[in-house]
Amino acid sequence: MEIRKARLSDVEKMNSLKKQTFLKINSKDYPKKVVEEYLKRQTAKKFIQNMKTGDYFILTEKEKLVGIVDLYDRNVIGSLYIKWDEVGKGYGKKLMNFIENYAKKKGLKKVVLYPTITAKKFYEKIGYKPTGKIDTWEIAEHKFKVREMFKILK
Repeated sequence: MEIRKARLSDVEKMNSLKKQTFLKINSKDYPKKVVEEYLKRQTAKKFIQNMKTGDYFILTEKEKLVGIVDLYDRNVIGSLYIKWDEVGKGYGKKLMNFIENYAKKKGLKKVVLYPTITAKKFYEKIGYKPTGKIDTWEIAEHKFKVREMFKILK
């Protein structure tokens, strides 16, 4: 198992993993139109743009992409996606430990994230707490209140 900085040559696989996982895992928590619009918005071009301002990492096992995580805006964990058929095997926790340690090495004392409905319980389980700040996401004419969560890095 290896965690390394993502490269441009990884983008297509990263985009595919993110879309497949959202479709197979997260889609049960959202209306069909939201899922369709979200998937349409996920493009390789968007990944490339985001990689210019954020730090993306991938987890591979035997050369196979298993997960992705990123840190942007200095202290925001932007996304954690594990290949849909590998969820529940500890890879998410490994990537979160990695990105939290990476943030600590950058001098951060706290990280924040905005969880999907599907991931909220996972983040609570690994020590994230709500901040009180609520963000509103609008996708396919649906508005969602998303509660920011944080973790103090020790």
